[in-house]
Amino acid sequence: MIWAALAGLYLVMVGQVSTDELCAAGLTALVGTTLAVAVSRTSGQYARLRLLPVLRPLAAALAAVPKEVVIVAMRLVLPRPPLGQSVVLPLQQTGRAERAVEILSISFAPNRFVMQLLPSDRAQVHRLVP
Repeated sequence: MIWAALAGLYLVMVGQVSTDELCAAGLTALVGTTLAVAVSRTSGQYARLRLLPVLRPLAAALAAVPKEVVIVAMRLVLPRPPLGQSVVLPLQQTGRAERAVEILSISFAPNRFVMQLLPSDRAQVHRLVP
């Protein structure tokens, strides 16, 4: 599964499909998969990514992007730019991979980004427009 994702990501980033690129995608996937397996076996830690819990924050972040772009754009055209505010949000995901995707989804929209992870499953987030 890892190799397919890596090969697909390579092909998307390259933007073309040719024999050379397919070979390069296969080699890249092989090297990446080998490294991922070696690291997980030597460290004893495995990153498991359950799909459904991951899709919820990403879907919400994608749905919020158009609204957030309009909010930020309207605010930035004002004579006095906003200073924003810092808020603390609870993090809901517990697995390492799921937590990483949740943090990415918080910072995905243009109105906010994670500044710092706090103890007890919280994140300090900056919002441009409160």
